[in-house]
Amino acid sequence: MNTLKPFYTFIALLILFFSITIKSVAFGQNESDDEVDSETEERSLNKKSIEDENTLNAFKQLEISHGGVERSNIIHRRDQTTGLKTKYDISKDKGKISFSFHLNTNPYKFNHIISFDLNYSRLIHENFSMEGFFAISKNRFESISEKNASRTVSLEQMDETIETILTAGFGFSYKSSFIRDILRYDKFYETITGSIAVARMNENFLSENFWGPGVRADWGIHYRFSKYFHWGLKFSWNHYTVRRSEAFQDEPHAPRHLALNWLSLGFDWALYF
Repeated sequence: MNTLKPFYTFIALLILFFSITIKSVAFGQNESDDEVDSETEERSLNKKSIEDENTLNAFKQLEISHGGVERSNIIHRRDQTTGLKTKYDISKDKGKISFSFHLNTNPYKFNHIISFDLNYSRLIHENFSMEGFFAISKNRFESISEKNASRTVSLEQMDETIETILTAGFGFSYKSSFIRDILRYDKFYETITGSIAVARMNENFLSENFWGPGVRADWGIHYRFSKYFHWGLKFSWNHYTVRRSEAFQDEPHAPRHLALNWLSLGFDWALYF
């Protein structure tokens, strides 16, 4: 019996050693799993943070590329009396009256086209307006048309004649702010307008009156220096097909028709209400 006692003691110690070793391994494994879980969770949080940041940047980029639908309609200004910063939404402008003075886009013949026009527009939806205009022009014939080959008149004298043209029409206008993303200044914006119109020309060389339908397209860039006023530049393209009455019965159509076409650069000023 005494000879077996050391053997039993050895077996007991061996069992105790294996028990401690297994617990240590299990504890280490749990600790390692916890570290892996912690690292996984941290990576997941970092990834989510990056995704949230990328999403925010994407929305910011979308806002810029869309012309700043929400942001760009807001103009900030500082009150000269109180010094406080105020803001207003230009998409809510109910209407405006504007005056424009136009010259020829050809700088060498800038005075060959001189025009004044009056515009009135009314808001029909956010950034969309209905617009009407009336204009009077003093244009040199060579800058707006070509002599009809069917007419037996002096080309040189015809080209030098100053013609009086009255035009009127209505159309639709859209206000956008893409230019603001280029200039990085929130008081600038642009308008695009398309109109159908009629023209009446008093041809001074032969004292003949022409009239007819046409179209007009405008693109303007404006600086809104206050809540109620802006000044800016505007390009206007005009195209009309006009004709005069018969000089005698059964007069051919060709000598009675003219095509009028010109591009002008205008300086405009507007009052908003």
